[in-house]
Amino acid sequence: MKPMLCLCTLLYTLAAAMVFVADGYALFCAQRFAFGFFVGGACTATGTIMACSVPPGQQGLGVSIFSLSTALGLALGPFFGIWLEEQYGFFVLNVDVTLLCAASFVLSLLLKNPPKQTIRHGAFFRLSNFIDMRVAKISLVALIVPLGYACLSAYIAMLCEERGMDTAAGMFFMISAGTTILSRPFAGRLFDVAGENSVIYPSIAAAGIALFLVAAADSPWLIALAGFVQGAGLGNFQSSGQALALKLSDREHFAQATSTFFICWDAALGAAPYVFGLAAAAWGFGGMFCLLGGIVLSALPVYYSLHGRSHPSKKRWWRPRPERGAN
Repeated sequence: MKPMLCLCTLLYTLAAAMVFVADGYALFCAQRFAFGFFVGGACTATGTIMACSVPPGQQGLGVSIFSLSTALGLALGPFFGIWLEEQYGFFVLNVDVTLLCAASFVLSLLLKNPPKQTIRHGAFFRLSNFIDMRVAKISLVALIVPLGYACLSAYIAMLCEERGMDTAAGMFFMISAGTTILSRPFAGRLFDVAGENSVIYPSIAAAGIALFLVAAADSPWLIALAGFVQGAGLGNFQSSGQALALKLSDREHFAQATSTFFICWDAALGAAPYVFGLAAAAWGFGGMFCLLGGIVLSALPVYYSLHGRSHPSKKRWWRPRPERGAN
C-alpha cells in the first residue's frame, strides 16, 4: 500500500498544480476530476494501512483516533479556505492547497514499515477486487448522511452573509472540529464495548438536527450550536461507519471495504452541492437545509432495516468490579 500511497499523493499534487494552467471550463473540469480521483486513491491507501495496524476488536477506537486528522481537514480546510480567499484571493488559496499536497507526498515517502498486504492473483477487472458486498448496506447509509455536510461546506458562508452574520461560518467549522476531536475517542471506545448502534443512531440524529438548526439560525449563537451538534453527529458517524465497514469485512479485504465505504461517502460530498443547489435557488437556503435535514434523518430507518435491527447493542457492555475478598 505504501507505493500506492506515494503514487497517489504525487499525482494529486500535480493535479492541484494544474489549476494554474486551467484556463477553460473543460480543462478545469478535467483538473477537478483528476484531483478527486487521486485523493480517493490516497484515502483508500491510508485507510487500509490504518486498518491493518489496528488490533482486532478495537476498530472503533483505532479508526476514531486515526480519523481525527480527517476531522481537522474537513473543518479547518473550509475555515482557512474562506479566510484566505477573503484576505488574499484565489491565487494564494490555490498555492496553499498545492503546497499542502506536496507536503503530503513528502510525508508518504517517510512512512516506515507499513503492514504487509496479502497479494491475491486472478482477474484484475473483477467486481470483488473493487467492491466488498458485505459493506454495501452500510455504504448506502453513508451515501445519505454526508449530504448535509457537503452543502454546509458549500453554502453556509452565503447563508451567514445573507443573514448578516459574516463571521459565523468560520466559527461553525471551528466548533464542529473541536467537538469532533473531543468526542471521537469516547465514541470509538463506546463502539467497541457497546456495539455500533450505540454510536451510529445518535450520530445520524445529530447530523440531521444540525441542519434544521442552520435553517432556522438568526444569530451566531445558533450557528455555533449547530456546529457543536454537527461535530458530534457527522464527525462520529464517519469514523464509526468506517469502523463498521472493517468489522463486516476481513483483513484480506480491508482495502475493498474501505473503498466501498468511501465511494458512497465521496459521491455524496461531490454531488450534493450541485443537486441541492437547485433546491436553494427555488426555496432559499433555509428551505434547502430543512429538506436536507429530513433526508439525513431518513437514514435512521434505512440503517435500522439494513443493519441495526440484526445487530443490537451489547446489553452488558461494562465490566463490574469484583467484590472484595472474591477469588
